[in-house]
Amino acid sequence: MIIKKIPYGLTDFERIRKEPYYYVDKTHYIEWLEESANFFFLIRPRRFGKSMAADMLAAYYDCGDDTEELFEGLSISQCKSYRKHLNQYDVLKINMQEFLSATSGIDEMLRMLNDYLIFDLREQYSQVRFRDEKNLVQVMKDLTYDNEKENVSIPNREVSQEYINAISRFPFCNTTMKTRCGRIFLSLFSVPACSV
Repeated sequence: MIIKKIPYGLTDFERIRKEPYYYVDKTHYIEWLEESANFFFLIRPRRFGKSMAADMLAAYYDCGDDTEELFEGLSISQCKSYRKHLNQYDVLKINMQEFLSATSGIDEMLRMLNDYLIFDLREQYSQVRFRDEKNLVQVMKDLTYDNEKENVSIPNREVSQEYINAISRFPFCNTTMKTRCGRIFLSLFSVPACSV
C-alpha cells in the first residue's frame, strides 16, 4: 500500500500528480473560469493553494508541453471544452515571490521582471523586430500588431490590448488574465503593506 503525503508548501502540479501526494481536484473550476469574466483576483491567506492552482492552470493551457496524462481522471477531462483548450495557448506564468526573493525591493523586482519577460518574449518571437527592447509594454504592443514589411506569421498573434493593459496595470496582484490568445498567471507574493 502506498502512503500518500500531504503536499504542504508544494506548488508543482506535475510533481503532485505524479508522486504519491494527496490532490483535491479543483479542475472543475476551469470550465467556470472559461465562461466567466476576463480577470480573476484569487485572494486567500498563505498556504491556501493559490500558486499550485496557477501552476495547474498553466499546465492545462500551455502549448509547450503535452500534459494530458496529468489531467486523466480529473473533473476537467469530462468537460466538453477539455480538448479545445488543453495545451493550446502560449502561457506566461510568473511567480512574483521568486522575483521578490531575488531582489532587495519592489523597484528592483519590477526591473528584473521586466528584463526577464522581455528576454523570454524576444527568444520566443525572434522573428519580430521590436521597437524598444527595454520597454515591456512596447514589446507586447509590437507582438500585437502585424508587421506587414516582414510578413511575420506568429501563431496566436492576436495579443489584445487587454493583455498589455493587464500586465502593466496589475503587477502586484494574484490574478489569472484570460485573453483571446493566451493566459497570464501571476502568483501571489506576500509583503508587509508598509513596504509596498
